[in-house]
Amino acid sequence: MRSNVVLTLTPATFLQDLKEKTLIDRKPLRFCHERLASLIKTLELLDLEEFSKLEKVANFATLVSTYHKGDFFFSFFLFFFHLITEI
Repeated sequence: MRSNVVLTLTPATFLQDLKEKTLIDRKPLRFCHERLASLIKTLELLDLEEFSKLEKVANFATLVSTYHKGDFFFSFFLFFFHLITEI
């Protein structure tokens, strides 16, 4: 995923934009990481490396929805930058 456009959003703004575009509310995203981990465990998947990028997205969703207020912007930006540069 490569892009020349950089958007600077606070977590709250990002979540509002996500809700408008996908109709996904903040509350269910808070458990995204746990639900993915539970699904992987239930399916007894062995090759976890295959799902590392999906785990990063789930972690990102959990962090953003959990820390949507306050001074979380810098950590949010660093995590997102790390996420998009590896995909």
